[in-house]
Amino acid sequence: MAFIVLDEVIILKDLFFQVYKKLEEEVIDLSYSVLFVDENLIVYSLRIADLISRCNIEIESLVKLLYSSANNKENDSAKECIE
Repeated sequence: MAFIVLDEVIILKDLFFQVYKKLEEEVIDLSYSVLFVDENLIVYSLRIADLISRCNIEIESLVKLLYSSANNKENDSAKECIE
């Protein structure tokens, strides 16, 4: 049974890493258009909002995965995983 869980974690880790690399590429690409300095904190775009939302979704998924693998149970609430 532990091997199945381990295999699932390895597969999910690879998927998360692929998504991370894609997000990283998009942030690097964005840095060619917008300089990341304090003066630009008021800059808003749908592209930036989308990147932030996607990063948050990935972080939430990782927290849930780490919680479930560490505690051998699933939890649908990210808040409960963090507490």
